[in-house]
Amino acid sequence: KAKGKQKRFDSEGLTYSSKGELLVSFERKPKISKLSTEGIVESNYRLPKKLRKKSAYRSKNKMFEALAFHPKYGILTVAEYPIKKSKKRDQTIYSLRGKEWHFRTEKYKNSAVTAIEVMDDGNILVLERAYSGLSNPFMITLKKVYIDSCNKKSRCKSEVLISFDSFDGWGMENFEGLAKVGKNRFVMVSDN
Repeated sequence: KAKGKQKRFDSEGLTYSSKGELLVSFERKPKISKLSTEGIVESNYRLPKKLRKKSAYRSKNKMFEALAFHPKYGILTVAEYPIKKSKKRDQTIYSLRGKEWHFRTEKYKNSAVTAIEVMDDGNILVLERAYSGLSNPFMITLKKVYIDSCNKKSRCKSEVLISFDSFDGWGMENFEGLAKVGKNRFVMVSDN
């Protein structure tokens, strides 16, 4: 809900800050907000300039899909697909403090970031989903992006931890959420 009135939002990412504040990211209008315990938007965070306009994104439904809080870098977000000025496989993790880390998505058609989480070692766990129709496999990939191992162009080393291919017999759903539940332990959630 918006403060003082009912309003519909397309929320996608959810995390807690180091102060225990509930943070949420949105599509349709690029926004990251702090929520009250009643679920009311209390305030919005200032976005880096390149992320403020809707026209920067590939579509209104491809904005802030993923959100996490990093103890060193603060609020991190990733658009579902790279913003328009980037190549389709050149994805970026953005800190609201202005820092960026770049990595390549997998080669699967329509590979998109659906969630991120901060790992115990400070690197980023990325959940990618690729779907391009019933005649192609549904792919789910978990990868680790080493944010402190980047080259001069800020391209970070990444490592695929596991990939699930529906054509290999994996009965998969549309995984869009990732949460840390313990030391080096994470769960994924499907929206189906």
